[in-house]
Amino acid sequence: MNKKQILITLIYPIVALVLFVTIWTLCALAYSKPLILPYFWEVLAELWKLLSQGSFYLALLATTARTLLGFLLATIIAWVLAQFAADNVHVRKVLNPIVTVLRSLPTMSVILLALIWFRSGILPVFVAFLVAFPLLYSSFVLRLTQDNADILEMCAVFKVPCRVRMFKLYPSILLSTLMRITDSILPLTLKVIVAGEVLANTVNSVGVNMQNARLNVETANLLAWTVACVVLCFVLQALVALVRYILRRTNVCPQ
Repeated sequence: MNKKQILITLIYPIVALVLFVTIWTLCALAYSKPLILPYFWEVLAELWKLLSQGSFYLALLATTARTLLGFLLATIIAWVLAQFAADNVHVRKVLNPIVTVLRSLPTMSVILLALIWFRSGILPVFVAFLVAFPLLYSSFVLRLTQDNADILEMCAVFKVPCRVRMFKLYPSILLSTLMRITDSILPLTLKVIVAGEVLANTVNSVGVNMQNARLNVETANLLAWTVACVVLCFVLQALVALVRYILRRTNVCPQ
């Protein structure tokens, strides 16, 4: 990528940011009630205050850990079940309605039920798992059974052992799929985690700080936590892009 392409790539996000801040400022001026809609620079000032507090980083780290844990659990279980589903049509037919039901469950209903079943620290992870799992499983199965149907047929013709398929053939296909869909599923997982933290009042979390700011009518503080959450999402996506780049450079995941 040459300098011109890099410059063009950077211009669009900058223009979008300027446009967003302009619209925000105009709305704040028109509403003229900083308690309800503070100015953008007031939110930045509040964010600057948060950056000097140790509890801010503890909350971010805890929320990040819950996000990664929920995503990792969903990935592992979806990975394993997708391989069995690709190998056996009966397993696939049994799992399909279960996954369909999980995809159809209202997130808020799941959170409210989880409030009854789990402690506040486990609830966000459980809800994130239920949201991320069906998306990951469906993507994995689709990639194995449709996009690589010829490979499955070849395995059947030459009677490739299950151990070879599970540990040598399928992992490279699933890894490339995972790298492709993580950009969309991981941010969704973070959003669900924060929503669960808000309702469960999970200690040491972004969600509980947002809830406290709402209860105290500290709109600037609430928006500052929101900006921090958005930045965290970009950081996670950047890390995913870095992992993808390393895997491609080492030919672990060429696609």
